[in-house]
Amino acid sequence: MEIQRYKVGYYTDEWGMSSNTPCLIKSDTGYAVKYEDFAKSAVEIQTLRRERDELLAALEYHQAQTRPIQATMDVIASLKESK
Repeated sequence: MEIQRYKVGYYTDEWGMSSNTPCLIKSDTGYAVKYEDFAKSAVEIQTLRRERDELLAALEYHQAQTRPIQATMDVIASLKESK
């Protein structure tokens, strides 16, 4: 998700007079973001963290399941080598 960044500025009219009301001007270097963009990115980050945690748990489970098998295979291999 791309978040549009803004900086605070003032528009000028055709005579060069600036307005008294600040506004958001699109700028890649701006420090401000719209609340809607921030909220969407916060939800996306939470979703990605949850998916990461689920994947890590699945990997941990898989490793726990394969370790006994690997240990048995190592014992069998060492027995074959000792013959």
